[in-house]
Amino acid sequence: MGADDLASTNGFPPWENNQPDNKDDKQSCIVMNLTGGWRDEICDTERPFICFDEHDASKYIVVQTFMFWEDAKNYCRSKHTELVRVWNMTENGKIHPLIKRNHWIGLYRDLWAN
Repeated sequence: MGADDLASTNGFPPWENNQPDNKDDKQSCIVMNLTGGWRDEICDTERPFICFDEHDASKYIVVQTFMFWEDAKNYCRSKHTELVRVWNMTENGKIHPLIKRNHWIGLYRDLWAN
């Protein structure tokens, strides 16, 4: 199944089937999978992540170190620009081929705001 198969009705964001599900009201951080699909997860799960760096030629920096979402965000802000934010399917299509497992991206939901 490719990223296009995972797309929502308007094509973006490309949520996996039955996602986001906010299971147990604790899933507020988002991972991208190998095919470019997204799902929500508990932020206190260690995962590799993708930074965005506005000064690097490639722009997308894959970090294989496992960190919690908040730690990954802080790492990206200190070493690059930010934990990657994906704004459209074109950008999603450039990022997902770079990864070999689920990676944190910069999307999250404030659970208190639900």
